[in-house]
Amino acid sequence: MANSAAHGRSHRIHTIEKAVVLLGLDRTRSLATKTAFDGMIRSLGGSLTVQSCWRHSLATALIARWLAPFYRLHPDLVYTTGLMHDIGRLGLLSAEPKQYSELLASVDGTNEDMLLAERWAFRVDHCEAGLFLTKTWGLPQGFWLPSSQHHVAKHPTTARCVDIIRLACGLANALGYKAAPMVQTELPEALVEQIPDLGHPRVLSSLSILSQLLEREFGDAQGITQDERGSGGRK
Repeated sequence: MANSAAHGRSHRIHTIEKAVVLLGLDRTRSLATKTAFDGMIRSLGGSLTVQSCWRHSLATALIARWLAPFYRLHPDLVYTTGLMHDIGRLGLLSAEPKQYSELLASVDGTNEDMLLAERWAFRVDHCEAGLFLTKTWGLPQGFWLPSSQHHVAKHPTTARCVDIIRLACGLANALGYKAAPMVQTELPEALVEQIPDLGHPRVLSSLSILSQLLEREFGDAQGITQDERGSGGRK
């Protein structure tokens, strides 16, 4: 990454120390986290459930990075936080792969219904599991709240780091990148209108930009169609 053409250097970097100095700690952290997650996903196997969870986490991270300027947060930091926001779900999937896969595939209704079903089946939901894991692994406190509160309703006192991940997670679901295929989503247009300082006339163009961003990353066209938006944005 440090030697890529984007940095326009005439001399190659050959040490990790110099590469970190050039990239910065936030970019290095996001790269390391994505690499670690890639390894974790491979260790869980190539099931459709695992891939859906990974795609949702990566889509959330990409959307959070796109939203970062509106929240005045560092893009690489919120990207890393987005990748980590559903770590509790991957933890449950690692502990009980068959049972949790079946639960994800079968539960419909709202996110609250999903959390209730998780607590009923495992005595802990993926948000509580995410808080436990981020604390146990000694991650900074900036990861604790987003991993545990990304399904909490928006409130004026909500921390920006939580609000941006909540919105990014919702948009990832609304645009078709779901970990739980049956769970209901809000209309993407309604979610985009929640972006700070973003007026209504730019809603549709913003959705187009987001869809293109995700399609470039994933190499597909998983964004929802106009007909699906008219039916409530649910896939």
